Formats: sequence, C-alpha cells, structure tokens
Amino acid sequence: MRSWRATALLAAASLIGCGAIIGVDERHAGPPAEEDASTPDSADRDASHPSPATQDAATPPQANAPSSEALGAFVDPYGLSLSATHIAIADVTGRPTGRNKIVVYDKADPSAPKTVLDEPYASSSVVSSLELVKDKLWYATKSGVSRMQLDGTNPTSVSTSPAEIIAASAGAVWLASPDALSNAPTLRWHTSDLLAQLPESSLALGNPAVFARATNDDELAFLTRGAGGAWSLSRWRPFASTPLTSIATFEAYPSWVAFDAARAFVYSEDEGSILAYDRATGGTPTVVLANVPAGKRAIASDGKYLVLRSETAVSQCEIASCAATLAKLPTTAQFTKTRGLVLDATHVYFLHALGDGGPMTLSRVRRFP
Repeated sequence: MRSWRATALLAAASLIGCGAIIGVDERHAGPPAEEDASTPDSADRDASHPSPATQDAATPPQANAPSSEALGAFVDPYGLSLSATHIAIADVTGRPTGRNKIVVYDKADPSAPKTVLDEPYASSSVVSSLELVKDKLWYATKSGVSRMQLDGTNPTSVSTSPAEIIAASAGAVWLASPDALSNAPTLRWHTSDLLAQLPESSLALGNPAVFARATNDDELAFLTRGAGGAWSLSRWRPFASTPLTSIATFEAYPSWVAFDAARAFVYSEDEGSILAYDRATGGTPTVVLANVPAGKRAIASDGKYLVLRSETAVSQCEIASCAATLAKLPTTAQFTKTRGLVLDATHVYFLHALGDGGPMTLSRVRRFP
C-alpha cells in the first residue's frame, strides 16, 4: 500500500522527487500548492527539521509544567524550526486576501509569541522554508533568501536567487537551488556568519533530494531517488578530500527518514519497519522496530530515543529496545491530522487538528515525567 507520501513522491519524482531535499521531516516540499492550500502532501511535508545543535537543546521544564501545552493556532502552517531557545513557524492566513506570517516563540515563556513578518499575501513572498540559526532567523521565498534578528529587526538579503533552505547547523546553512524538488537541484553550503570570509561550496545533483539534515557544520546527510527507482542515502562534506560518499542504497519506499549524529533511520510503510543505517559506514541496517502499524508517520531521533508521530498519537521508545519500550506520550487534545515533528531534550513539538477543516494547533508535549 502506498502512503500519501508515496503517491506524492512518485508524482513529484518526475518533476523532482519528494520533499525538497528538504527533507527530513515533512517540511521541505515548500509551501502548499496555491490551488489547494491544504493538500496533505505538500502541507505535511513542510514541517521542518531541527539542526543537530538545536534538536538536542533542552527546554528547562518549569515547576508543575503541564505534560501537554497548546501554544497557538494557525490557518495554514507549513514551516517549523526549533533552536535551543526559540521556535519559529510560517503561516498563510488565506488566499488571495490573507497574510504571509512568521511567528517566533520563546520556549522559556511561549505565552507571548512575536509576529516578526506580516505581509499581504503574494505568491512570490510566501515563505517556502525557514531555519533558526544561532540568534538569527533565516527564511526563503521565490524572491531569494533573507535573515533577520529573532525580534524581526535588521532584515538582510542573503541572496536574490531562488533557493530553498533545506538544513542548518550552528555555523552553516544548506540551500537547494532553485529548490529541492527541481529535476537537477544544486546544493549549496553557506556560512551562517555573513562576515566570515569562507568560500561557498556547491554540489550539482542529477536527481531530486528528499530528506536532509546537517549533522554538523560541514556535513549534510540526505536521501535521493535514482533514475532506476532505487533510493540512495548519501553524505556531502564540501571540504573533505572525497566530498560525496554513499551510505546505503535500497529499493523499499521510504515513507520517512530521520538522522541523528550517528545514524540514518528509514521508515517504510510498505515494509512496515524502521531500519537504522550507520551514517559513516553504511553496511547492513539494524531493525529498530518491526510490524509498525500502517499509517502516515513521522520519526525523529535524539541519539538515544526515537519519537514517532502518527495522525492520532505521539510515541517514544529507546532505540536499543524500541519494541519493548514504545509508549504513547500524554496529550490533552484529540486529533486526527498532524504536521511537523521537532524535538529537544524535554519536549516534542508538532501541529495537529481534529478533522480536515479549521486551524491547526501548535503543541508541545513533555517527553519524560
């Protein structure tokens, strides 16, 4: 059985391939299609992946903090990024008379979010991707790539060429030009410090990239689909003697891929399993979880634990014994539709709704009692 992602990916593969190498997380397909702002494919892929430096950052839990908190409601959210201190989300409030917005939350006190971008809707100004990088917010539109302070001040144009932000780390931002869904995108490494006199580097791909994650400042792990239909996990180290190396190849359709500092996790709905590949050596994968119930799922790892998000629940397990330790995290809301999955050392953040209509709620759930 093909998931919605399979259908979308196969359809997009002819155009390009699956979530903009964008990947790692349903986020990188860019903003929802203009003719259908709520298509499950483009919208859900858009949820965002944290960089290694931010994914493992902790949000100190406050005394008597609830296990599940609703942070805000959004009309058509499609970009989500997490840093050690903040979370940012992009939203379109309506077409053609709505607004393009970016809202930033302070994780220590999410009760007072700040809208740092609020413009009349225009397709050319819809934020296709965004990343929190150190103390800056980077974002991309059809007009180019910009960055600003987290309070919305000092907006700066980084590039006027179309590009998509597919990953970020503390010292680097990784772009796909013109986007990850192109037939032959070019991946670009860009220092996150515009004052640094470091050369940019680029890698031309013959096939679209799907999931991606910057595992440190000079390494990008990503998934592509070859012309023959096989899938390839690769890593690009722009300044290494051998920049591009293969981690693994496989035939099973990857419904979701997640990366941590050491491994690549591949969930295949068709196979009903989650496998882990060593990012450095590849080799024979280990089975993290077998007999995974069918359904649209996202996964994320912090190195020790694996978090799974379905359309109705969020669960967590220890990677070393996932089947034995898998348990649902307590949530106060019921939901049947979800987008996005990012996590830090204490919380899981995701978007959810009850049914297909109405706004989506951004919530965070405590990972441990």
